[in-house]
Amino acid sequence: GLTVQLDPFTYTGCAAGSVTRENVVAWKLGTHPGRIIVMGGHYDSRTLDVLDGTSPAPGANDSGSQTALVLESARLMASESFDATLVFIAFAGEEQGLIGSGSFAAGFAKYFPSGAAIEAMFNSDIVGGDNSVNDGGTLQQFRLYSPGTPREIMTPIGTTDDTSPARGLMRHVATAGGAYVPSMAIVPMLREDRPGRGGDHESFLDQGIPGVRFIETVESPDAGTIASHQHSPNDLMKYVTPAYTARVTEVVIASVASLARAPSPPRPSPCRATQAGP
Repeated sequence: GLTVQLDPFTYTGCAAGSVTRENVVAWKLGTHPGRIIVMGGHYDSRTLDVLDGTSPAPGANDSGSQTALVLESARLMASESFDATLVFIAFAGEEQGLIGSGSFAAGFAKYFPSGAAIEAMFNSDIVGGDNSVNDGGTLQQFRLYSPGTPREIMTPIGTTDDTSPARGLMRHVATAGGAYVPSMAIVPMLREDRPGRGGDHESFLDQGIPGVRFIETVESPDAGTIASHQHSPNDLMKYVTPAYTARVTEVVIASVASLARAPSPPRPSPCRATQAGP
C-alpha cells in the first residue's frame, strides 16, 4: 500500500572524493496529497571515531530502535486512510552531519504534487530504552525536544509560553499521546536538542518546517567512549528494551494519525469582506 523510493544524495565522505548514499522513503498519498506529514529516523550507525568506516558499529539503540519504529509505523498505517500524505523515511548520513535529512528536506518536492508542503516532521532517535540507565519509572516516559523562537540551540532552555510552530507540535504530541497511550508520559525539553548534539528534525527546522525529536528518558552517558552504549561497539541488543520502543511507537503513531486526519491549518483569505458605511 506504499510507494517506496531510494532517495540518493552525494557528499564528501570518509574517503577522498565524493560518495553516494541513499535515504529509504515510503509514502501513502492522502485525500489531500499536498499536505505532507513526515515521520523518520536515521538508519546509519557509527563507532568511536566518526571517520572509521570499518570497525564494529552495531547500533542497536542508535540507530536500530528508531529504524524499527519507522518500519513498524509504516506496516501498521499502510492500510489506513488519511487526509494528509504520510511519509516514512529512514535517513542515511545522520552521523556525518544530518546529510541525508538535509538533502530530503531541501529536495522532497520532486516526489510529490506541485505545491505540496510538509506540515510537520516527527523524528525518533535513540528510542531503545537503555536498560542500564533507565528504571521502571523512566521506561514509562520519553523526552521530546522542541525549539521555540528563536530556536534554543546554544542558548539556555526555553520557556513554556513560547508559541513557535514546533512548540505547538509538542503540545499536540502531549495531547494525542496522553489520550491514546496514557501509560507513557512526555518529558518536555524546551530546546532544539541536547547541548552540542543534534538530530534529523533540525534539517526540517532549517527549512521552516515544524519538527520535534523523540528520545529515551535517560540515554547512555559518555557517547563515543568504549564504555558507552552509543557511538561505540557496545551499542548492543542486550542493553535495549523492545517493549519500550513499542510504546514510543504507539505515541508517535497516535500523534501522526490524529494530525493526518485533522483539517489543514487555517489560512488567511485572499480577500476580506468590508462593511460599508461611515
